[in-house]
Amino acid sequence: MPDSSLLIISHTAHYLKEGKYYGWGATVREIDELADIFDNITHIAPLNRGLLSNQDDIYKRSNVVFVPAVAAGGDTVGDKIQVIFSWLKNYNLLARNIRKHTYVHLRCPANISLLALVILFFTPGKHKNVWIKYAGNWQHTNQPIAYRIQKWLLKKKFKKSFITVNGFFDGMPSHFRNFLNPSLYDEEISGNAIEKTISQPVNILFVGSFESYKGTDTIAEIVKYLHNKIAYELYISGDGSEKEKFLDACKNAGVAANVHFMGWRNKEELKELYKKAHFILLPSKGEGWPKVLSEGMAYGAIPVSSNVSCIPQVLARVQSGACFDWQDYKGFGDYMIGLANDNALWQRQSLNGIKAAALFSYSAYKKRIKEEFIAE
Repeated sequence: MPDSSLLIISHTAHYLKEGKYYGWGATVREIDELADIFDNITHIAPLNRGLLSNQDDIYKRSNVVFVPAVAAGGDTVGDKIQVIFSWLKNYNLLARNIRKHTYVHLRCPANISLLALVILFFTPGKHKNVWIKYAGNWQHTNQPIAYRIQKWLLKKKFKKSFITVNGFFDGMPSHFRNFLNPSLYDEEISGNAIEKTISQPVNILFVGSFESYKGTDTIAEIVKYLHNKIAYELYISGDGSEKEKFLDACKNAGVAANVHFMGWRNKEELKELYKKAHFILLPSKGEGWPKVLSEGMAYGAIPVSSNVSCIPQVLARVQSGACFDWQDYKGFGDYMIGLANDNALWQRQSLNGIKAAALFSYSAYKKRIKEEFIAE
């Protein structure tokens, strides 16, 4: 294969510290892995002001270059006006790089991805070398108009492009493909042939931003419901605006001693939490495919999640875990109580999750990219 330069355009926030660019660790690791199958990669994404978290990381591969774009977005009228000005500033940057790269990978939905779609639409002959990843829940309703426009463009105007989505849905266009999000290295998978058992106290783990859209009110109801039914410990890796409200609710219910806020943990620290966890809990109001579920399964933690996006499809396929309406705290609680008292059933589902981990490996991901995108 001659030149195989890849341009990635995403909304992943980046930060500059001591002359180095940092981005969200999961995205950075994925792009580093893609560097194995492309000669060089350019990643254009917004450069934000703010503080780094220990979830942010730098690119490790020498053939990956980050190029900052103007950041914009928000809910106010002023924010919307700022988006328009960011388009004017980012247009030449995107157009110039789209023309000079062999392949283009676009991550939707976002303000910058809408601009990129408009540019691509008017770039003759480019569509067949475009890979567009719709990262969220395609079936989600009541979305911003910019997101609805992007979905329409992907369905109607990019039929020659390689478009990947989470799961399958009714009326799914023939040029769409279901793609699983990777987050695991081969050595992580091969080292997880462990046989866990469940005993009380049951270890429940939540990983992510502690915000209302992640179902934090439901988590509070779940821990109250479990009280005096089984012995349990809830570990929370993350932080967010709902933390104090949640802790107050737990104190008022007399369950605060069972709740442990760990703060943000890096990938290596998370491994130890996953290994100890019996359940990975995620009663979120909306998701695409949450990588924390596949990472938890790889270490034998059984996913207990809301029934949004492709999550029910994936869990049914791998025969591990269960899904409920995000507000159904009794459903979440009764499921964990049932498995806490049935070690054989818990262990069977735990092992199923471990066996399924290879589906979420970077190796499997790169293999499909080479076979279905580059080969075309």
